[in-house]
Amino acid sequence: MKVNTLTSGTTVAAVAALAVVASLTNQGLKSPADETPPQTLKGEIIEEGAPVLTEARTALRPDFSVSLLSETSGAIHEEGGDIEFCVPLVFPEATCLPRDRILKLDGRPIDRLTPDGAPRFDKLLMVHPTDFREPEREVRTCEVFARLKSEEWGAMTTAGMAAEARFERYCGLMALARVAQPARTSRLSDKGLTEAEIESVPGEAWPHFGERFSDSPIFSRDEKDERRWNGNTETLLMTVQDIAVADFDDDGFAERLLVVAGRARGGSAGFSSFMLFEHDDQGVGLRQVVWE
Repeated sequence: MKVNTLTSGTTVAAVAALAVVASLTNQGLKSPADETPPQTLKGEIIEEGAPVLTEARTALRPDFSVSLLSETSGAIHEEGGDIEFCVPLVFPEATCLPRDRILKLDGRPIDRLTPDGAPRFDKLLMVHPTDFREPEREVRTCEVFARLKSEEWGAMTTAGMAAEARFERYCGLMALARVAQPARTSRLSDKGLTEAEIESVPGEAWPHFGERFSDSPIFSRDEKDERRWNGNTETLLMTVQDIAVADFDDDGFAERLLVVAGRARGGSAGFSSFMLFEHDDQGVGLRQVVWE
């Protein structure tokens, strides 16, 4: 898995659905080719003291290849038990779970709980990317999913894409929890994702259809979930979910883990992705988490 830097003049490329729904590639949401050379992404100061998006960011590559089922796969950093991850629909028994609890979860994604409270483990059928004579594979664990995903296997049907998104959401969250650790320094609001933070990101940095939209997204806090923001443009409806705050790249600074999901207005094409909102010595950065 890697993190792509979002830069001005470019749009989101190959948005992968680690967190919700399905990837741009799988659902047909067109992402412009990366032909524009990376540029510095600058944003306007929203209020006095608000950060500005400045330098380009380097890639982050958490290891998805290790066995999530083995006892030795554990956390890269053992500290950080108080880091909480809040992802609706990922954990059937709770909205939020501490990091240590996530690391002890079964490496089999859970679709939902049965009426008696028992977990119903998910499954996914994946096909070879080029050789359709190759038998499809039934996937039930994050370990097998990560291996086949790295070989570019994927789902073909609408139901399969939805299942693939659930695997990406569940397995991706486990992998991110493994690398999360307490930050030595945080310049992020302790009140969750704020209006100043979300508005400090230039409009072109958010996922969108076509090469650009005329207006930046208009955001409003969700009335039922204070951790979620709703945004819309002329072509897109999307949500930004505040998941966790931790140091995910071992630079000492806190990053805010977000899930950005959306769909086209009047269409069925959709996307979702884990993204990192950063505020460090380089300024503010918005990076996208995608599969390697």
